[in-house]
Amino acid sequence: MNNLPAYLAGESVLPTGDGTRLLALLIGTNIGPLAARWASLATLLWFSAGVPVPVTRFVVTSALLAVTGTLAAVGALLLVS
Repeated sequence: MNNLPAYLAGESVLPTGDGTRLLALLIGTNIGPLAARWASLATLLWFSAGVPVPVTRFVVTSALLAVTGTLAAVGALLLVS
């Protein structure tokens, strides 16, 4: 599932005013597309436009960014909460 519909579906079931869970949902739905080539519209557009992206480079870069991004975002969430 693409990240925008996943966020909208998750947001609709969260209780009103639950900012921490909303931010966690936002983090998860935006970090998740790094791990799956089909989960981000931008990535799909790159591939449909014929931009050459080697699969190995995509996977390695995505894994590093997903871990780094998740740790940074969760750390920021903990500081704000």
